[in-house]
Amino acid sequence: MRGFSARAEAQGEERTDTEIEEEVHAFVSMGEEEGILEKEEGDLVRNVVDFGDTIAREIMTPRTDMVVVGRHATLSEARDVFIQAKHSRIPVQDESVDHIDGVLYIKDLLPVWHDQGDRRVAELIRPVMFVPETKRIFDL
Repeated sequence: MRGFSARAEAQGEERTDTEIEEEVHAFVSMGEEEGILEKEEGDLVRNVVDFGDTIAREIMTPRTDMVVVGRHATLSEARDVFIQAKHSRIPVQDESVDHIDGVLYIKDLLPVWHDQGDRRVAELIRPVMFVPETKRIFDL
């Protein structure tokens, strides 16, 4: 959407995100009517445009469903959590799920777990990004 907005501003027009979204929806509908786009393609474009209006709360994992690993767990233990959860990144907690210290990425773990499986998760964690639940995904 920002690309559309930048082009409009370059032409001296001030347009809102809503106006731009409506224009994209209109283009997609025309494309479908003229046979340029299949319905599935149009739906995909609409979903991408509408995704930006989604707020963080709508895509957050509830605390009760979170899969976490403790900061003092070994890399071998963390590997087992990754295998079971089938995630590419897992929050790292300190004392409880209310105290998230960082995030462990599988791509950071894989190169070292086999030879250094007794190392601690705390050595590999990355900073976590805290996002207010009311923040729009478009603004992230």
